[in-house]
Amino acid sequence: LPAALFYAILRGAPTPLPRAALAAALRRQSLDQRKPDDTRDPRLNPARLGLIRAVINRLPNQNITMTAQLDPACTDPAYLCGRLFAVFDRLQYLAQGQLNAGISERFYASASVTPSLVMGRLFRNAQFHLAKAGGGIAENIRKDFEEITTALGCEFPPTLTLEEQGRFALGFYHQKADYRRISTERRDERDAAKIAAAATA
Repeated sequence: LPAALFYAILRGAPTPLPRAALAAALRRQSLDQRKPDDTRDPRLNPARLGLIRAVINRLPNQNITMTAQLDPACTDPAYLCGRLFAVFDRLQYLAQGQLNAGISERFYASASVTPSLVMGRLFRNAQFHLAKAGGGIAENIRKDFEEITTALGCEFPPTLTLEEQGRFALGFYHQKADYRRISTERRDERDAAKIAAAATA
């Protein structure tokens, strides 16, 4: 695999990167989802996600280009399912805090392969989490659900191919990264407001 990757890199586009690299990265990603999370999120491996994106973008006859950050305009069903799964993950965290075995640990592997078998159950659980979270938090999550499901359409894909599993993974982590960005911006705004209030006191 390293030799095949090196050869494809030297040849440059449009030489495809080996699909075995995508399969290996997705397998490792699925296994890492079973590990308990912490504030550093050790499951997030930028190099691995970069490899997944590179393999997908170099596949022959691709009409979808995966970006490095969240792409709200992307209507690919696999990418949207990954984003949706991240919303479920975020909602559970907001409603219940950090768990040893949350949605990501329990359902990532099945959701990334057979989303139609998992998403209905997650939506049922989400109603309880929305009620517990309440207020503006629940309203913001509802808006995310509405935006993504509207773009997704009337049904979930029954199964995802290897390439689609890669787009699922990118959608999942792009959405998680966007949530982190929003949280950081809000924290910085609160800190700036406190400093300004202290300066005028």
